This record gives sequence, C-alpha cells and structure tokens, in this order.
Amino acid sequence: MQTSQIAVATGSPMGFQQTVTAGIISGPGRSLHARSGRLIDNVVQADVVLNPGNSGGPLFNSQGQVIEVNTAIIYSAQGICLAIASNIAR
Repeated sequence: MQTSQIAVATGSPMGFQQTVTAGIISGPGRSLHARSGRLIDNVVQADVVLNPGNSGGPLFNSQGQVIEVNTAIIYSAQGICLAIASNIAR
C-alpha cells in the first residue's frame, strides 16, 4: 500500500444503505491511541468520507480487493479516517 493509492469505502452511514465513497491513502503506517488507551500500530490514514455506520466496513483498492477495515474517524478534523489491515481484523 502506498500514499496516493485509490481507496474506496462502502457502508451504511446514518442508515443510508450501500453508500460508496472514494479518496486516497494519505498515510500508511500510522499509530492510533484507542479510547481504551491501547496503542494500535500500522493504522492506515485515508481521506475517504466515513460516518457512523461505516466502521467495520471494507476499504477497497482500485482493483476491488479489501485492503483495510474502516475503524475510526477524527471528529475534530475533516477527511481523516483510519483503517486497520484486513488480516488483523479477522
């Protein structure tokens, strides 16, 4: 995965079924402090639009392969979503 790679998210944000948004990978290899205080490494930052209802949904590359699982957004910032590797989520 590389910076500027196309990323596509699907989900049901705010109850709107089968919503698709797209953006790019902004930064692979980030770290995230979960609300529990746990540090999660190798988180991917992307600028796809995510809202409540997208968490746990897939983040695809331009070939339709699941590359990450949508995990979190930063409410105080626009365009920052975070995803974890799909193999970790399993």
